[in-house]
Amino acid sequence: MNNWSVRIGGAALIALVLIALAAPWLGTVDPTLFDAGSRDLRPGASGEITTLEGETLHHRFLMGSDSFGRDIYSRVLYGTRVSLAVGLAAAALALAFGVVATVRRGGDTDTNAAIAGALLGAIACPSSDSDFVPCPVAIGVLGFLGVGLPPDIPTWGNIMAEGRVQFVAYPHNVFFPGIFLAVTVLAVNILGDGLRDTLDPKMAKRV
Repeated sequence: MNNWSVRIGGAALIALVLIALAAPWLGTVDPTLFDAGSRDLRPGASGEITTLEGETLHHRFLMGSDSFGRDIYSRVLYGTRVSLAVGLAAAALALAFGVVATVRRGGDTDTNAAIAGALLGAIACPSSDSDFVPCPVAIGVLGFLGVGLPPDIPTWGNIMAEGRVQFVAYPHNVFFPGIFLAVTVLAVNILGDGLRDTLDPKMAKRV
C-alpha cells in the first residue's frame, strides 16, 4: 500500500510485536522477581534481584523499580505481550462482528466498504450507547482501574495501576508503560485511518 498512514501505523505495531517476542533477549529478567532491598529505585540505578532459586543477581534497573523491587523495564517489555494479545483479540472479535453487522445492515455487496466499516468497529470499542474509545485505550483503562487480568500478570494497565499511588514521588512507574500504551493507541488510530481511506475511497472523499 502507498498510504503512509498504513506504513507508519503498521511499522509501529510490528516494532511492538518484535519487542514482545524478543523480550527475553533484551536484557530483561523474570518480571515477577523482586528484591526488598531494591524497592523504588530511580531509572538507571543498580540493585539486586533474587531468583526463584534464591540466588542474588546484580541488575541495572533501566526504567527503575516498583514498590516491590521488581524491574519496571522487564515488566513493561513482557507486558507488551499480554497487552497486545488482549488488544488484538478484542479487535479481531470486533472486526468479525463488524463485518457481519455492516453487511446485514446495509445489504452492501461492496466488500471494501464492508471491511472499512468493520475496521472502525474494531478500532473503536463501545463504552456506552453513543461513545467509542480506541480498543487499546479500553484495555489499558480496564487494567488501570483493576478490572481485567490479575495484578501479578504484567500488563501496562496493571503496572500503571500499581504505580499511581506513588506517582508524585516515583512517576517512572506510570510514565514508561504509559508511553508504550500511547504509542500503541496512536499507531492503531493512524493504521485504522489509513486502511479506511485505502479500502473505502468514498469515505475518504466525504471526510
